[in-house]
Formats: sequence, structure tokens, C-alpha cells
Amino acid sequence: MKLFRTELASEFKDKLFDIESVELTDDIIVAETKGISCILSAEKTHYGYQLNGIINTQISLQCDRCLNTFLDNHNIPFNFWLTSDKSLTETNEQNVIQFDSNQECIDLKDVISELIFVDIPFKLVCMDDCKGLCDQCGTDLNKETCECKTHNKENF
Repeated sequence: MKLFRTELASEFKDKLFDIESVELTDDIIVAETKGISCILSAEKTHYGYQLNGIINTQISLQCDRCLNTFLDNHNIPFNFWLTSDKSLTETNEQNVIQFDSNQECIDLKDVISELIFVDIPFKLVCMDDCKGLCDQCGTDLNKETCECKTHNKENF
């Protein structure tokens, strides 16, 4: 997603951007993302531009318990600044991005990719009460029961 300096300078509020997942740089996210939209607002400030908005996407993930694929909706709010002020960009602040005064545009695909990646939880479950697979026969316990002996759930 490229933003031009002239577009930023004119400022905008709640502008919708549709992003193709192939535009992202992270191969893992590209393969799993089903569609991305970004509602973005830009405001000119004394140090550059302030951008804020929300990324909406649906990601195809695999459940850690039952191994089934499921779609997970993500609504990711963000707020960051574009600035040419070296003192601000050298502070290692995560919400400050270098945008030199001689640049005509900035590509935010890496930032968007990172925001999506960070929003994916460590433990992926299709539903809170997912029963998983039988550890003896592999039956998906969400869909059917098996004839194996009852398992102590505390062992999981």
C-alpha cells in the first residue's frame, strides 16, 4: 500500500484501502490471508504525518488441537507517525517510521504485514471448547466419539 506525499499533505479521514495479500512481503501471511482492508486517516503535524486506522482481515489458520483449518477475523487498530526527524526515528519507538522529506511516497506493506503477524495468537484454536483429537486413534472429538478408553483431560 503506497501513500504519496501529496495525498498525505491533503489529509484525509477514514479512507478505505483494499490490499491484495500478494502485496505483502511475509510469505506466511500471504498464503493465509483471505483479504485485507484498511481504513486510514492521515493528519499533518509539525514533525510529519500522523496515521491511524484499523486493518480488517480474515486469516486461514490451523487449529492446534484438532488440526482443522478455520477462518479467524482480525481487526487491528494502529497509530504511527511518519517523520524525517532523525531524533524521533533513532529512539527505537515502534510507532515512528522514517519518511525523508525527499521521498515522494512510502510503501506501508511491511508495516501492515508486521501488524497482522503480531496479531496472530500463539495458541490457535478453532473454538474455545475444541476437544481436539483422540491421542490414541486420532479421531476428531468435535465430530464424533471413539471407542478408546476415557482420557484424563488433566494430562493435556
